[in-house]
Amino acid sequence: RCSRDWSSDVCSSDLTDEMRATWAMFAEQLHIHHHAEDEILWPPIENIAGPVDRGVLESMEREHAVLDPLIDAVNASVSAGDTAALTDGLTTLRRSLSEHMAHEEDAALPLVEKHLGHAGWDNFGKQIRTRVGGLSAAARYLPWLVDGANDDVRASVLAILPPEGASHPHGILALKARKPELLKRLVDQINIVQKQNGEI
Repeated sequence: RCSRDWSSDVCSSDLTDEMRATWAMFAEQLHIHHHAEDEILWPPIENIAGPVDRGVLESMEREHAVLDPLIDAVNASVSAGDTAALTDGLTTLRRSLSEHMAHEEDAALPLVEKHLGHAGWDNFGKQIRTRVGGLSAAARYLPWLVDGANDDVRASVLAILPPEGASHPHGILALKARKPELLKRLVDQINIVQKQNGEI
């Protein structure tokens, strides 16, 4: 059985329930995040931005569309217990997601401050809390999110719990910062499973 932080060198030969649950939570939060951006965060900017800034947001939506089938492929591999396909799928997803995140943080997130300001972040935060079930939902996903995080990331995440800080951009970036690390843990652990099975 793998350790709960995915760092153990000892793992069973099959995907564990914990591994499946980790992926399910990750995929759910990623789905919520991307759809919230496309449906809540970007449209108000598109309505007032010039063509260059609108082009940035259109590229964000295209990148989300590329990520969706990659997530679906990992879902299928997890369901089938296909560790070879899962390793390939996670590796591809991690690379594409990291590239997207870097592009988004450099080019898209500054547009929120530029066009919507703090009020825009506040509105986005309120709508996100409504969509995910309010602060009660945090009891389910925040322990998963901060497990294994360093002190700075943990403090940033916990700092968004008060209503007045829930939509602050630094809190959002703290959530995003964990994605590549979690995918790397998944890939590394699946590689261990494959080696034990003689698949690689």
